[in-house]
Amino acid sequence: MGKSFYILLWGGLFFLSIGLWMMKRDKDEMRMREARMIEKENSLYELYESLEEIMNEMIYHYRDRDSAESTPITTKDDRYDPVLETIDQQSTIEKSEYESQDKVEGLRVLDSERQKYHQITSLIDQGFSIEEIAKELGIGKGEIMLVLKLYKG
Repeated sequence: MGKSFYILLWGGLFFLSIGLWMMKRDKDEMRMREARMIEKENSLYELYESLEEIMNEMIYHYRDRDSAESTPITTKDDRYDPVLETIDQQSTIEKSEYESQDKVEGLRVLDSERQKYHQITSLIDQGFSIEEIAKELGIGKGEIMLVLKLYKG
């Protein structure tokens, strides 16, 4: 038990102390990370609560705005104003004209899509290839392939 034994003993103690020091440092670092994570969770929770409050306020204000828009417009002394009445009637008529035009246009588009679908399916039934149908109808091959999948699916 000479000199080499004491060197090994002191070396082992040295490495053991370094290992314990590193474990303590890692534990401290983990505690700090955990504390930061809890802090961030709390701030996220506060942010979520404030966002929820803002959304509730917006809903409240939109309800007030919608109810205010539905009330009739009156003059200061609550008398009938023919100019305002005429403007309201014109805007209602224009709005209904635009809506009916949109509906008619939508029906036209829908009808043309149905017609195109029937053309494609009839040409498929007649044995035409995808390329031939694309040339005949002037549409893309991908659209024909989609119709073919829907038709056979």
